[in-house]
Amino acid sequence: MHVTYSTLPMLTKLQILQWNCVSLNSNKLADLIQCANDKRIGIICLQETNLHQYKKIKMPGYKCYRKDRSTNRKGGGVAIFVHDSIQHSPQPLTIYRDEIDVVGILITLANGNHLAIKSFYNPCGSKDIQSILETELSGNNTFIFGDFNAHSPLWEQSAGSNKAGRGIEYILSNFPDTLIFTPFDFQTRYNISSNSFSTIDLLLGPSSYYDLVQMVKVSSLQSDHCAILTSFQDLCYTPKPYVPTFINSKGNWSLFREILNEVDFSFVSPNYDINAIESNLRSILLESAKSAIPMTRVRFYNGSKRPKNWWNDECRVAVLAKRKARKMFQKHPSQSTAIFYKQSCAKVKLICRRAKQSTWLNFSSSISFRTPISKVHNFISQLNSGKQPNDDRRYDIIQDGYPIVSDKKKDRSVY
Repeated sequence: MHVTYSTLPMLTKLQILQWNCVSLNSNKLADLIQCANDKRIGIICLQETNLHQYKKIKMPGYKCYRKDRSTNRKGGGVAIFVHDSIQHSPQPLTIYRDEIDVVGILITLANGNHLAIKSFYNPCGSKDIQSILETELSGNNTFIFGDFNAHSPLWEQSAGSNKAGRGIEYILSNFPDTLIFTPFDFQTRYNISSNSFSTIDLLLGPSSYYDLVQMVKVSSLQSDHCAILTSFQDLCYTPKPYVPTFINSKGNWSLFREILNEVDFSFVSPNYDINAIESNLRSILLESAKSAIPMTRVRFYNGSKRPKNWWNDECRVAVLAKRKARKMFQKHPSQSTAIFYKQSCAKVKLICRRAKQSTWLNFSSSISFRTPISKVHNFISQLNSGKQPNDDRRYDIIQDGYPIVSDKKKDRSVY
């Protein structure tokens, strides 16, 4: 039977991630995919993606809607990734002045209501965003996730109001149904030059949802802005229905003909109503086809690819630790970080090898002469093909101008 795979299990609880990624490169995209799988995130709102129109970004199991900067200057841009199981529709794009970017979608909730989800980016706090927010908040049940670069004592401790902040203050005072859901002094951005925190990544939305929103920071995504995960308690969306299809190439057509030969078609007569005849014929053909022709079905799991039979949580944790060690070495190259990265690589190989050995021992003890050879072949193929990706670059460990480890096979001795 043909199986269609997706990245996440069927989601119903609404969880939205907002993050100013400061350039969505391949490493950050890989971390984002892992985070979405672990947290079971339905919608992702990104700001400052720094993408040009010819750059393609794909996230397995998600559909992407983006608005790149329309001017020739680099930077800016927003994007929304929405999971395939969420019933939604894109909203029309509006081109604003001053390089302010907005992109939005409309999702359907289980209670029949609709929510407008928008990703917003304002590149400078000296820009006037009041009229833009009035336009974007004009619809009902609109949530705006974004980097507003706005400061105000209403949501920051010991902060004055800039022009963008005063625009939001005007919205809050003149639109009583609009509220800032971001906790007071949430400290969403760290300024390295001034060694200080600020709260400029905000969430604006209708006040009627105040008791349903819970916001927490996500530490696994790294930039000078914190990633924020917003969960809507007791609020579910309507999953997109999956319509199975027949696999005609694998159908048992002789059985299909035998079933139809046994059917009494005496109801097909000019004396009967044409609508009733059509309904009966459709039901007969569908039931006959279901008995003789296989259909597609959907299987959901956590992971960006089809999982291997030996993959487990210990392997996943080891691979994540290796990625962090690699990033640490790239940011702070030294003998200690290089050795730590080598140790992490060796640990991944060791854990994956042990997982394969354990899986093979369990499988080999369960087979018998009745086990189909195709099952054994498929199992062995997964064991052989499930190699973990290694880095293309090789980082030599150097001390006093000489490599500590000169033979690649002896790298494990460092560990």
